[in-house]
Amino acid sequence: MGAILGLQATVPCEVGQLNLGVLEHQLRLLLVKSDSVRVEESQRLEIMGLLQKAARALEEPSETLKRIGSSSLQLVAAKIGQDHKLYETIVEASEPVGLEQLEHASGIKAETVDCLMEYICTQGMASRNSRGQYEATKLSRLMMEPLTRHWMTHFHDLMLPSYAALNKSLFQPDGPLAFCLAHGTKQPFYEWLTWHEAYRRAFYGVMEAYTRRGSLWLDVVDFEGEFGSGDGVAFVDVGGGIGQQCQHLLQRHPTLKGQVVLQDTPDVLKGALRGYGMQTMSYDFFSEQPIKGARVYYLRQILHNHSDEDCLEILQAQKAGLGASSVLVIDEKVLPDVGSDEEASAEFVATMGINMLVLFRAQERRESHWRRLMEQAGLGVRQVRRYSPGEAMMICASW
Repeated sequence: MGAILGLQATVPCEVGQLNLGVLEHQLRLLLVKSDSVRVEESQRLEIMGLLQKAARALEEPSETLKRIGSSSLQLVAAKIGQDHKLYETIVEASEPVGLEQLEHASGIKAETVDCLMEYICTQGMASRNSRGQYEATKLSRLMMEPLTRHWMTHFHDLMLPSYAALNKSLFQPDGPLAFCLAHGTKQPFYEWLTWHEAYRRAFYGVMEAYTRRGSLWLDVVDFEGEFGSGDGVAFVDVGGGIGQQCQHLLQRHPTLKGQVVLQDTPDVLKGALRGYGMQTMSYDFFSEQPIKGARVYYLRQILHNHSDEDCLEILQAQKAGLGASSVLVIDEKVLPDVGSDEEASAEFVATMGINMLVLFRAQERRESHWRRLMEQAGLGVRQVRRYSPGEAMMICASW
């Protein structure tokens, strides 16, 4: 075998039919050539999932405990690097950066910076060369992006304390939510956001980042072909935030006939995207849908914020607007009824379920749960179409 990164591949060690020497060689090759590897998304996710499970399978119990015990440090270190200009200094420098430069930029003593950077480098968020100087990596640059800053603010400042409060909240099933315990408030999450502008911006930045992750519900639907055409209302985005889904629809169908309407609360609509031809309407989705007979009513990640009882109230309110040819499109996580997701995305989907529990005492739902909920609301599920791991659109209509 050839040398990879200056290291000779180890002598093969047979475990059944497994050649660990070849496996090690291939992994080193993958690290060297990762930027040039072209692979289907499904295979990429499967490989990532297998690598994660293989790493855990090889861990000694003491290593497992160390990993779990320090798991929150990755988020903490990422936020420190952003707030104290560590990434900024490294990324903007034309040559490797020493501790003195990082001390000057951050205002933190060199010895402390050394300690922080030692950990940051182990996470790939910077690299340290043989002269003890620091250089930017792909992750260093990612940490500088505006949406990444929003992401870290949301999860470090808002979610991390809420996760820590979850255990206590479970002992009080009728008591305050974990989010409320963590932040000393009685206000529901979205109401609280209206009083905390920085966290509100961060939250909607996270929502925007989610929409950029790749696949969309529009990838598995021929909107104009399936949902007809006409001069009435074509699309109502119920509780649609600042209008990213309206934007995606209009970008893909610039000649779409009919009106596209974004509905949300007045405070949210103040930040709505402009210039895409959509109309805005102030609306509380617990009240009867005022737009009647639209072709499509669309709810994205609304119902997972709510209990079954609240979901039924929301669905009944939307059902009141459905015409004979109207459909209700539910865009949500849809967990499998049996087995588990073997891909790397499974952890992300499971984490979203914990997020719903922390913020709303709600949950992500399995397909059978969704179907049962729709039936209780007097709606039939025509189709479930999966467009990315864990996520699906459900096309529903009145019975």
